[in-house]
Amino acid sequence: MDKFTTVMMHIKTVVIFVLINVPNQITTAYVISDNESHSTVFTEGNLVNKHESLKTCLAFELRPHEYEMYSNKTAIVPAYNQTFEEPFYLLIGDLLRICAPPEEEHLEEETAAQSLGFPILEKFTVAALSISMVFLFTHIIFFVKVPDLRNLPGYNLASLCCSMFLSYLFMLILEIPHLAQNNIACTVTAALIHFFFLGSFLWMLIISFDIFLSIRTATGNLRASSKPFNLKKYIRNSLICWSISLVFVTAALIAEYVDGIHDSYKPHFVDLSYCWFISELSFVAFFAGPVFTIIAVNFVLFGISAYNMFTNRMKLENGSNDTFLKKKYLTYLRLAVIMGVTWTIGILASFLKTLVWWYIFSIFNAFQGLFIFLAFTCNSKVMKFLREKSSSCNSVSSAPVR
Repeated sequence: MDKFTTVMMHIKTVVIFVLINVPNQITTAYVISDNESHSTVFTEGNLVNKHESLKTCLAFELRPHEYEMYSNKTAIVPAYNQTFEEPFYLLIGDLLRICAPPEEEHLEEETAAQSLGFPILEKFTVAALSISMVFLFTHIIFFVKVPDLRNLPGYNLASLCCSMFLSYLFMLILEIPHLAQNNIACTVTAALIHFFFLGSFLWMLIISFDIFLSIRTATGNLRASSKPFNLKKYIRNSLICWSISLVFVTAALIAEYVDGIHDSYKPHFVDLSYCWFISELSFVAFFAGPVFTIIAVNFVLFGISAYNMFTNRMKLENGSNDTFLKKKYLTYLRLAVIMGVTWTIGILASFLKTLVWWYIFSIFNAFQGLFIFLAFTCNSKVMKFLREKSSSCNSVSSAPVR
């Protein structure tokens, strides 16, 4: 599976090893933490007192943070909620080889079939991310060029676009060959992706809360009002977004490198061939938890805003105020669809484990830049700006030469 899909989906990659029975020996390859491939030969002597199933089953190896070993040589694997006695596992250094649980074995053929679609998904995701970045950058260009876009909501949206653009950019950097072999580069890249993705969701929250306040103010005062750029408010918004992002990224790095913290809270950014969270508990604590909390708050604000708008609609005597509220509501709805629904699909995909859902998730996630461009850039303000520029250019070109 490609690095992009791994980061977006957060599937804990497990390398499956098929034991090949050969007279008097079994040969297998495995991956260790320094990302080098090794070949190790196990003779029958290695399997003395081991159950016969270890020779023929669908087996794989777990890293130290994925199992617990007790003094009586009993191994517990929390992910499967199962206990393995000594005859039913094999220790290879600090790697624990076990047979896949029965519910996993019947997925082997399906997994093999779906793996054929991963190269296509990889190419699709790279192309989609690139296209998304083009549209995000295009919106930023129009934001700089069109004066009517440079109000406070426009600055907030441009900041969201910049954060998403940078998070996608560092995801593309993951494709640099051998990046994962450089622990410092791998950790820095993972931290930056973490930082800018959290920043994107926090900017979404700022925009949603701003729209919520606008609708509440408009329904309370029975009139709509625009928000000119306010440097103090924008600095406040920026400090909120980037400070909260920095807190969670710093906490993840502290958990990674400070001794005494339980291993399950360590992200293990550099333990496999990609630079992202491996520990599920760490992923939930430092990324997924904050993200879905933000999404939940957004949907609460969405419900309150919708209620305020429709319950106060009859009080508005001026039709323009009602139009203003509808536009605010639709803007908020677009944001909810763009980012909230995307990650809801991601949850469904993780439970359904069907390749088609990963494609849907990848489409929604990777083309968010296109959605933002269509929803917020292709508007009357930009069209007016382009018409004025076109008229100005035509006037200059048609002017007589003296």
